[in-house]
Amino acid sequence: QNVAISLMTVMLVLVIPLVLSVLQIMRALKTARKMAVDAATNVFREPVVVAGRDELDTLITTIQFTSERFVSHTQELESARNALARQHETMEREVFERTLELQNALVDTERQANEAARLAELNERLQNCQNQEEAGRVITTFAPGLFLGIGGRLSLINASRNLVDTFVRWGDTPENSASHFDPEACWGLRRNRLHYSGGDNHDVRCEHVPTANTLCVPLYTQDGALGVLTLDLDKTEMSRHDIEQLSVRFSNQVT
Repeated sequence: QNVAISLMTVMLVLVIPLVLSVLQIMRALKTARKMAVDAATNVFREPVVVAGRDELDTLITTIQFTSERFVSHTQELESARNALARQHETMEREVFERTLELQNALVDTERQANEAARLAELNERLQNCQNQEEAGRVITTFAPGLFLGIGGRLSLINASRNLVDTFVRWGDTPENSASHFDPEACWGLRRNRLHYSGGDNHDVRCEHVPTANTLCVPLYTQDGALGVLTLDLDKTEMSRHDIEQLSVRFSNQVT
């Protein structure tokens, strides 16, 4: 009996600390599970309900759930960040393109305003010329500032209507360009419309021009053909549309 009591005492001495340790571990696990659940709830902004066979299983399951949700949440954030970056790049590109358009529009507006002012000055000077020689000097003074990088010549049909004579030249024009030619040698005069010779236009070249990239602008009045404005386009950076618009306005001023 004494031996049994002794054994019982020994067992209690050994078991009680073990039981207390187990209880402490269980409380620690319960606390850890609660902390994990609370942390997951705070991170994901929604209640996290995870059940397991026991506190340890619940804790492990909660940690696994939190890890999976964290990975998913990270992927969603990365996807949103990429989408935002793409949207930002698109907006930057659109702003850049729109700014460039506005800048080009402003440059065009300023150029057109300057051209209109110079053409008005040209017209006023021509109105006050006393003879053809003065008119020629006025034209050769104003033309280079209007046709930037474009050499040109203004030719007039003679009184007999059988020959076209070069009246004035300006800029870099071919030395071998015809100074006198038959009206039929110019397709612009023949057709009574703007005519491009050769170049990228793949059209027939006028016989009176030596280069393959020229524009002939016929000059007409109520009495008929007056002459032709010939422009050499090899060295200009002006657009075809701008050249055509300017050449027509210029021709209207000198006729």
